[in-house]
Amino acid sequence: MNTSQKIGLAAVSVFAVSHCLPAYDTLRGFSCFLECWDTMRHFEPSDLESWFYYSGFALSNIMLPILVVGLYVGGQRGWRLRSTVSFVMLLHTASWSVLESWGSSSSIKIGYYLWLGAYGLLYFAYRGFTPYVSLTATAEHPDGGDLSVGKKKHAILSENLIKQLLVLG
Repeated sequence: MNTSQKIGLAAVSVFAVSHCLPAYDTLRGFSCFLECWDTMRHFEPSDLESWFYYSGFALSNIMLPILVVGLYVGGQRGWRLRSTVSFVMLLHTASWSVLESWGSSSSIKIGYYLWLGAYGLLYFAYRGFTPYVSLTATAEHPDGGDLSVGKKKHAILSENLIKQLLVLG
C-alpha cells in the first residue's frame, strides 16, 4: 500500500467517524447527509440555489468513498479528473464554514470539522498520488517511464532479473 492509499484509507475512516458525531446544531453527520439527500430528491424550482448547494453535499458524501477506491484500482486512467473532483469537493465542503461564519452564531460541531478534514485528506492523497508508470521502455521513455533516476535503475535491474529467471526456467 503506497502513501496515497494510506492517506485515502485515513480519509474514509475519518469520514465514517464524522457521520457518527454531532455536526450541525442537534444533527449528527449522517442526519445532515440525510437532510441533504432529501433536499436533492425533492426538487423545488423556487429554491434552485439551495437545491444545487445541498445536492452537492449529498453527492460529495457518495463520491468520497468512490474516490478512495479510485486510489487503489484507478491507475492512471482518469487520475486528473478524480484529482480535480476531490479539490472541488474540498472547496464545496469548506464553503459551509465560510457561509456559517457570516451568521450571528455558528452551530457547527466537531463532526463537521472531521468531515471537512476527510475531504482535505482525500485531496492530499490525490496530490501525492503517482499514477501507475510502466517499467517497459518505450520510444518516448527509453529508461522505462517517469521514475526518478534511482528508481529507474532499480526497475530496469529488476526487470532484467525477471527476464533472466524466465530464460533459466
